[in-house]
Amino acid sequence: MRSTSGEFVTGCSAPGLVADAWAGPTDGCLVNLKRAVGNISVRRLDEATLGRLRQRAQQRGVSMEEEVRRILQSALAEPTRIGDLALSSFGAAHGVEPDLPSHGVHPSVALPG
Repeated sequence: MRSTSGEFVTGCSAPGLVADAWAGPTDGCLVNLKRAVGNISVRRLDEATLGRLRQRAQQRGVSMEEEVRRILQSALAEPTRIGDLALSSFGAAHGVEPDLPSHGVHPSVALPG
């Protein structure tokens, strides 16, 4: 990791964070960390796609940039678990409180192939 001054930071593990300042000499870590933000450019979008994006953003009352951000976040979000989906459809917000047993998270299983 590099601090904003370009110096390498040792003794701290903070993925996705950018250093603003050093901490005191005793703790060897950073005082002020901020989340690193990435930027991308998308080239060669056809006019039809751009028009649909513009319309979609306008319908939601946000900028095109914000709409793209929301689309990407939604497309790349962790998949919804079936139990969470059931609760979102039939949970307390919908007047139904199902009596479901509590289950822990199952470990991933490696499939052959």
